[in-house]
Amino acid sequence: MKTNNMFCRTKAITMLVVLKRSVKKTYCYQLAKKIDSSYAHVKNVLSKLENLGLITSYIDGRRRYVDITDSGKEIAKHFIAIQRVMEGGGRWEK
Repeated sequence: MKTNNMFCRTKAITMLVVLKRSVKKTYCYQLAKKIDSSYAHVKNVLSKLENLGLITSYIDGRRRYVDITDSGKEIAKHFIAIQRVMEGGGRWEK
């Protein structure tokens, strides 16, 4: 059986967390700079996240903007909680 290892990749997780925390419209190149990754890599990962229903994207002018879906926000929330626990900043809550 083929498994989806998308969330074993730190860049995918980082993208979801950055998008969840973002208060402004975010476009691909801007996201690439924020996570210190190439535009091509970000676009590839975003395509996979969009296929999973965790983000949506749209073109406005020459830029492709990215929005996180409710499902993506929920997953990002859990990764943020895990990060806090791993850094010793909190307890795991049920």
